Amino acid sequence: MTHIFYMLLFVFILYEIFVFANAEIIINKKKEYKNTPEYDRLEYLSGNFNLVLYSAFNILYLLYVFVGLFSSQWFLFLLVLGMSFIPKDTATKRKADVVISIVVLLFILLNKYHLHINLF
Repeated sequence: MTHIFYMLLFVFILYEIFVFANAEIIINKKKEYKNTPEYDRLEYLSGNFNLVLYSAFNILYLLYVFVGLFSSQWFLFLLVLGMSFIPKDTATKRKADVVISIVVLLFILLNKYHLHINLF
């Protein structure tokens, strides 16, 4: 079960790389969605499947981080969770968040299988 949990971590690292590559597009789509009138939002989402997929992965990623709080790497998962509360309204802020998240997630993976540093 532990191996499956950390294989999912690799999937979320790939997700972070995808977000880094498409940061400007994601920011623009979210701004368009917020400026869409309330009665047209469902129609807007039906035409933008990537935004729906991004939101679904974001929710799964958040749930994964909450589950990670119960692992031996809880402090690092808490760091990733804490970074989610920082507003990322520009592409530069989002890319900086993604780079930090990738580094932390890679450290979690390396620490579990190679370094074995007891954080707390």
